[in-house]
Amino acid sequence: MNNKRKRIAIFVLIMLVVTGLLYISYPKLLVSLTHQPSGQRVVDFPSVKKGELLFLDLDGSAWLLDETYQSDKNLRFDNKHIYFNHLDVTADDWDYISIDPNRHQWVNYSWEFDIKRKSEFREFAFNFRNLDFDNRYRYRFEDNKIFFDKKVHGQWTNNIASIDYPIALDKQYHVRIDVVDSIMRCYVDGVLKLENVDTDIASGSIAIILWEDDGQTNIEAEVSNNVVHRLII
Repeated sequence: MNNKRKRIAIFVLIMLVVTGLLYISYPKLLVSLTHQPSGQRVVDFPSVKKGELLFLDLDGSAWLLDETYQSDKNLRFDNKHIYFNHLDVTADDWDYISIDPNRHQWVNYSWEFDIKRKSEFREFAFNFRNLDFDNRYRYRFEDNKIFFDKKVHGQWTNNIASIDYPIALDKQYHVRIDVVDSIMRCYVDGVLKLENVDTDIASGSIAIILWEDDGQTNIEAEVSNNVVHRLII
C-alpha cells in the first residue's frame, strides 16, 4: 500500500513539474487553451476572398424603415452615417431598419461597419441572412457581452453562444460579420470574437435593430460605413 501511495505521489509531482515547465516555456499556448472564449468553436473556415460589392451605404436611401417599430423622427442619415436618437421612451422601444430581403438574397458575404453607443440602451443587434422579422441570425451586444442568436419561423433560440465584451460609451468599434455556407464569424476591431455553425437560414440581407424596454432609457447610437462584399470560396 505504501509503494502504491509513493507511485501516486511521484506521478502527481511529475505532472506538477511538467505543467510548470509548460507555463515557463509556452505561456501563450496554455493561456489560449485554458481561457478560450466561451461559445467560440474551432472549425475549418474555408479560404475566401472578397468579391463583388453587394452594398455600399452612401446616403441611407437603401434602408427600409418598418413603421411598426421605427419612427423616422428617431433617425438621421448623413452620408455614410446613421444616427439613432430615440428620445420618446416607452416600455418597448425599437429602432429597426433593413436592406430589402426581397431584392437581396445574399449567401456568402462579409458585412463591415462601425458602431458607437451613446447611451446605455439594452440591445444593439446586427442581423444577417435576414429574411424578415421572424427569420434571421444576429450578433447582439448586450450586458457587456456579444451573443449569437437565431430566430426561425418566429421562434427564438437565444444565447447559442456568448463572450464577454463590454462596449464603452462614445467609443467607435469596427465590426465585421462573415458568413460562408453554415459558418458565421464576428470580428471586432479585427479580432475574432465568436465563431458559430448553423444551417437553418441559407440566405438573406442585413438589418440593424436597437431595443430598450425599461421605459426610461433613451436609445442613442451611431452606425456608419456599412459595406457588404460577396465572399468567394
